[in-house]
Amino acid sequence: MIKDNLRKVLESITICKEKYNLKQNIRLVAVSKYSNVSEIFDAFLAGQFEFGENKVQDLVRKYETFSGEKLGDKFENKKNFKDSLSLDSNNVDVSPKAQHDKDSKDFIESKEKLKKIKWHFIGHLQENKINSLLNLNIELLHSLHSINLANALQKRLIKQNKKIKALLQVNSANEDSKQGFEVSKVIESYLQIKETCPNILLNGLMCMGANTNNVTLIDKSFNITNQLFDEISKIESKDSKNNTPETNLDSKSIDISQTLNMTDKIDSNTLTLSMGMSSDYEIALKNGSNCLRLGSIIFK
Repeated sequence: MIKDNLRKVLESITICKEKYNLKQNIRLVAVSKYSNVSEIFDAFLAGQFEFGENKVQDLVRKYETFSGEKLGDKFENKKNFKDSLSLDSNNVDVSPKAQHDKDSKDFIESKEKLKKIKWHFIGHLQENKINSLLNLNIELLHSLHSINLANALQKRLIKQNKKIKALLQVNSANEDSKQGFEVSKVIESYLQIKETCPNILLNGLMCMGANTNNVTLIDKSFNITNQLFDEISKIESKDSKNNTPETNLDSKSIDISQTLNMTDKIDSNTLTLSMGMSSDYEIALKNGSNCLRLGSIIFK
C-alpha cells in the first residue's frame, strides 16, 4: 500500500510539473510522525530515503533504530531485521504491513542503502531539546522560527563545534497558531542570522499554508513565501530555478527507487523552499516549492 501511495504521489508531482511547466527538482520528505518503524521501513523499500519528524524524542528513537547496531551483519534478510525491531525497548509495533519477497542478497544491498536515510526535523524546536537534536546528524532543520532560537542554537553549536543546515520559518498566513517570522521581518532576520550565527547554515525558507479550505488564501500564503524566497535567492546570488537541473519524471515509466530519492540529483548549494503538505502540496508546487513534506497521503 505504501509503495502504491508513493507511486501515486510521484505521478501527481509529474502532472503538476507538466501542467505548470515547472523545472525544479522536487525533494520529497515523508513525514513519519504517526508511522511506526515497520511502515518507515516499507517506505524505504519502496525507494523513499528522506523522512521528517515533528518531535525530537521521536526523531532520536527512529534515528537510532535505523543507524544503530541493529543494522549489523547478523541481519541476513528482511524478516530477521523486522523481528529484531520487535525487541526494541520502545516496544514499537513492527508487524509487517507489506509482504515483499526478497532474497538475502537483495536485502543486504537494501541494508547498505539504509545508511543513505536522511532525517529532517520539521516541528517546533524547544530550546531544552537543542542538545538532543545536535547529537544526531540530521539533514535539515526546517523550523528556525525566531532570533532567540537562532542565538540559543548558535551557542550550543559553538560548544559542540558543529554546524547545522536550517530554513527560516515564515508565518506567511499571519496566523496566531503558527510559529515563524512575520513577513515584514523575514529578510532582515535572515541577514541578521547569517551575520551573527555563522554555525547555522541558512538554506532557504519554510512555511505552512493557511489553515483553511479557501484555496485562494492558501495560494496567497504560498505566493508570499515564494516572493520572499526570490529575494533570498538574490541575496545569496543564486537563482534556484536555474541552478536546479531538470529531471525527467515520465509517469509512464516510473522507477520509484530511482525517482523518489532525489537527494543525489539536487545541488547541495541549491536553496530550499519547503512548502506543501498532503492537503495542499499541488498549490505549493505551483508557487515554486522544491521540497514537499507529505505524511498521511503516503502512510494512510
